[in-house]
Amino acid sequence: MTNTYALDTSPTGLEAAFIRYRSRCEDILSHVFGRNFDAKRALSDWLTVRFEESESKIMFLHEDPFYRVASYLGFDRDAIPNEYIEAVSNLARERGW
Repeated sequence: MTNTYALDTSPTGLEAAFIRYRSRCEDILSHVFGRNFDAKRALSDWLTVRFEESESKIMFLHEDPFYRVASYLGFDRDAIPNEYIEAVSNLARERGW
């Protein structure tokens, strides 16, 4: 069963949602793709700029963090190796995502 959450669309609510989203992306980068602290910092900066420039912050937050990180790393969405898909599935189960 999938959990459904209401998104607080106030500026404060969107900022809080972005902080959670960015944290998931950073977890995926380190635990699934095995990247280090410097890579996490660069991803965090990249995400922050993209979020701030986004015309629809709600749609930005709607994109799956795994695919956003994979795209950041240069993977084609349809050609991500199965080992990464399995790793993110395991991470999501562990974290209750």
